[in-house]
Amino acid sequence: MKQLHKACKNIKPFGALKNLFLAGLLTAGALTGAQAQSIPGLYSKYCLDGNALDSWGPRNGTVMGAVPAVGHTGIPNTALQFNGVSDYVDLPADVWVAGDFSVSGWIYMDSHGYWERMFEFGNGIDMDNVFYAMTNYTIQPTLGLHQCSSTARDYHTGATALTLGSWEHIVVTLSGTNVTVYRNGTVWYTSVTAYPPCSVLRTLCYFGRSIYSNNTYFHGRLDDILIFDRAITPANVTTLYTGNQGCQYITARVTSGIEDIAVTASEQKAALAQNMPNPFVRSTEIHYQLPKFAQSASIEVMDITGRLVKHIDVPVQGSGSVTLENSNFMPGIYTYTLMVDGKASERRKMTVNAQ
Repeated sequence: MKQLHKACKNIKPFGALKNLFLAGLLTAGALTGAQAQSIPGLYSKYCLDGNALDSWGPRNGTVMGAVPAVGHTGIPNTALQFNGVSDYVDLPADVWVAGDFSVSGWIYMDSHGYWERMFEFGNGIDMDNVFYAMTNYTIQPTLGLHQCSSTARDYHTGATALTLGSWEHIVVTLSGTNVTVYRNGTVWYTSVTAYPPCSVLRTLCYFGRSIYSNNTYFHGRLDDILIFDRAITPANVTTLYTGNQGCQYITARVTSGIEDIAVTASEQKAALAQNMPNPFVRSTEIHYQLPKFAQSASIEVMDITGRLVKHIDVPVQGSGSVTLENSNFMPGIYTYTLMVDGKASERRKMTVNAQ
């Protein structure tokens, strides 16, 4: 009980801050109608507007040589151009994907290389690798999933090549063992994997580059790469594609440094922000948004085995935050879930470092 009291002592509403934030966005015309609704499970968002900043979480990347270019909406400096020789985006060490996930992005290919990557997360050759290559041996796009740190793996390949010289919207999803790849808003191909990604820290993570030295760098443009910690729905995919939005659809964080939680005008949506900071050493703060008519709510923290390690009841008062203390956790990777009226609403990952 003492530990629970300590974890809950900093629960606090921030309605005034939320109102100020919403007023600012509405004044700027950044949130209207359906655009105010976030797709659940967003983990990281890279607009690639001449940089590799994560405008949803703390996982900022570093641009290595790629230059600003015209994006999929036709606006200059809203994408990155990769030269196919040495350009890529270096991403920080993170779990990135564990079990279900989705990666969405706009791709403009200038040439078909050898195993050119849209993204890759891993720890080395045949070590925890998860990647999507726009080309393979025969220029067919391929999702690669490795069995943790073993050489066992399976590949999930489309029947046709991506078109050169035009923008295409690609979404890769994994739900359980079911792989679905969408192309321009519709299902392109499906498959079944024997190796869902393990929950491990991945230290070699890139856009536009492979971990394997004999694979070519990506040659073309990338725009609006979104990473989700769940398999997004066909309706979500349609929204991202037909709305021609991506980064415009998913709202950005508040300029004060507190993560934006997108809500509808009637406040009927639940939302859970990425804890900040993450990873953390001493303490971390989690912001949440509750539906207007919620009867009960809590945040549940689980370790990587799925064991519940902390349950925190939160006031049913719209928006608020909780603070977690490092002393209540062993170092490691955890997930936390916003429960509303007994049902899981949003889930995110966090990492606790040793003090």
